[in-house]
Amino acid sequence: MEKVAEFICRRRLEAAAIMGLVTVKPLGFLGSQLLIFLEPFLVPFFNEVEYHKLVNILSKREGIEVFVQLLEKKSAERKNTNTRQQTTVDEKEREKLNK
Repeated sequence: MEKVAEFICRRRLEAAAIMGLVTVKPLGFLGSQLLIFLEPFLVPFFNEVEYHKLVNILSKREGIEVFVQLLEKKSAERKNTNTRQQTTVDEKEREKLNK
C-alpha cells in the first residue's frame, strides 16, 4: 500500500484518488472487481503481488479507510517537504539581499 500511495502522491493525484475511494467505499467489492478488470493496464506500474494485496485490502470497507488515511498522510508529508524547501530558498534569497 505504501508504494501505491507514493505513486499516487508523486503524481499529485491524492485528491482524485481519495475522492474515488470514498465514492467507492460503499461499493468496495465492486471497486476491487474493477481493479481486477483493469489489472492488465495497471500491473506494469506495480508489482503484481502488491497489486493483488491492494485489491484484497480495498475489497474490505475498513481497508479503504486505512488507504485513504495513508494517502492523506503522504500528501501532508509531501506538502511539508515542499514548504521546508521553499522556506530554505526564501532564507537564502534574504541572505543574498542583506549582503
